[in-house]
Amino acid sequence: MLRQLGISKSKSQQSRCGQVPDEPGAEMQHDTAVYTLKLGQQPQKVVATVLYLRYSKRRYLKFYRCFNRF
Repeated sequence: MLRQLGISKSKSQQSRCGQVPDEPGAEMQHDTAVYTLKLGQQPQKVVATVLYLRYSKRRYLKFYRCFNRF
Protein backbone atom coordinates (compact mmCIF):
# COMPACT_ATOMS: atom_id res chain seq x y z
CA MET A 1 0.00 0.00 0.00
CA LEU A 2 2.88 2.39 0.77
CA ARG A 3 4.38 1.78 -2.67
CA GLN A 4 1.06 2.51 -4.37
CA LEU A 5 0.75 5.82 -2.54
CA GLY A 6 4.39 6.72 -3.21
CA ILE A 7 5.13 7.22 0.48
CA SER A 8 7.92 4.63 0.70
CA LYS A 9 10.17 6.47 -1.80
CA SER A 10 12.85 8.70 -0.39
CA LYS A 11 13.08 12.29 -1.66
CA SER A 12 16.39 11.57 -3.39
CA GLN A 13 14.71 8.95 -5.60
CA GLN A 14 12.00 11.32 -6.81
CA SER A 15 12.69 13.30 -9.97
CA ARG A 16 13.25 17.01 -9.32
CA CYS A 17 12.60 18.12 -12.88
CA GLY A 18 11.41 16.66 -16.14
CA GLN A 19 13.42 16.21 -19.31
CA VAL A 20 12.28 18.11 -22.39
CA PRO A 21 13.58 16.93 -25.77
CA ASP A 22 15.51 19.52 -27.78
CA GLU A 23 13.95 20.38 -31.13
CA PRO A 24 15.71 22.48 -33.80
CA GLY A 25 14.37 26.03 -33.84
CA ALA A 26 11.98 25.44 -30.94
CA GLU A 27 13.74 27.58 -28.38
CA MET A 28 16.00 30.60 -28.69
CA GLN A 29 16.95 33.65 -26.67
CA HIS A 30 17.60 37.18 -27.93
CA ASP A 31 19.50 39.74 -25.90
CA THR A 32 20.85 43.26 -26.44
CA ALA A 33 23.50 45.27 -24.59
CA VAL A 34 25.09 48.69 -25.10
CA TYR A 35 28.90 48.91 -25.31
CA THR A 36 31.32 51.77 -25.87
CA LEU A 37 33.96 50.89 -28.47
CA LYS A 38 36.75 52.96 -29.94
CA LEU A 39 35.97 53.41 -33.64
CA GLY A 40 38.62 55.46 -35.33
CA GLN A 41 39.83 57.98 -32.77
CA GLN A 42 36.58 58.51 -30.85
CA PRO A 43 34.58 56.23 -28.56
CA GLN A 44 31.20 55.30 -30.01
CA LYS A 45 28.21 53.65 -28.40
CA VAL A 46 27.14 50.46 -30.19
CA VAL A 47 24.42 47.93 -29.48
CA ALA A 48 25.38 44.26 -29.39
CA THR A 49 22.62 41.82 -30.31
CA VAL A 50 23.05 38.17 -29.38
CA LEU A 51 20.89 35.29 -30.54
CA TYR A 52 21.40 32.01 -28.63
CA LEU A 53 19.97 28.85 -30.16
CA ARG A 54 19.44 26.24 -27.45
CA TYR A 55 19.40 23.16 -29.71
CA SER A 56 22.73 23.77 -31.40
CA LYS A 57 24.22 25.83 -28.55
CA ARG A 58 25.36 28.44 -31.06
CA ARG A 59 25.55 32.15 -30.46
CA TYR A 60 25.33 34.84 -33.11
CA LEU A 61 26.69 38.29 -32.27
CA LYS A 62 26.28 41.44 -34.35
CA PHE A 63 26.98 45.10 -33.52
CA TYR A 64 24.74 47.97 -34.62
CA ARG A 65 25.20 51.71 -34.23
CA CYS A 66 21.45 52.03 -33.71
CA PHE A 67 19.04 49.21 -32.91
CA ASN A 68 15.30 49.33 -32.25
CA ARG A 69 13.80 45.95 -31.47
CA PHE A 70 10.23 47.23 -31.13
